[in-house]
Amino acid sequence: MSSDAWLPSAFDGLEGELRKQEGLRMAMTPPLRRALLKSCITYMRLLATSREDMEVTADDAGRFLETTGLPANSLGNSAGCLFRGKCWEFTGQWKPSSRASNHRHENRVWRYRPEREEESE
Repeated sequence: MSSDAWLPSAFDGLEGELRKQEGLRMAMTPPLRRALLKSCITYMRLLATSREDMEVTADDAGRFLETTGLPANSLGNSAGCLFRGKCWEFTGQWKPSSRASNHRHENRVWRYRPEREEESE
């Protein structure tokens, strides 16, 4: 019998958390981050088209990531690529972030222009 056999099952929660953190770390390798970014961009386009004004912010991407079980900041620096391309236009408006960790940082408000989609590829 191993010396660890007496440990109560309460430590399974700790082991589970450690495995979760390791999985998240592995999921953020560059190829997987690119795939995550692509999924986020697709979601942002769908979300924008569901809104009358066709406008979104980076906070919308963070909420999407959280619905998948990932932290809102999972994209890291690659989040700067979310609104690249001619199909996105800055509206000139800024909106305070709703994420507490951003300390009311001002986010750009972006408008999706699907008619420009072919130009940006």
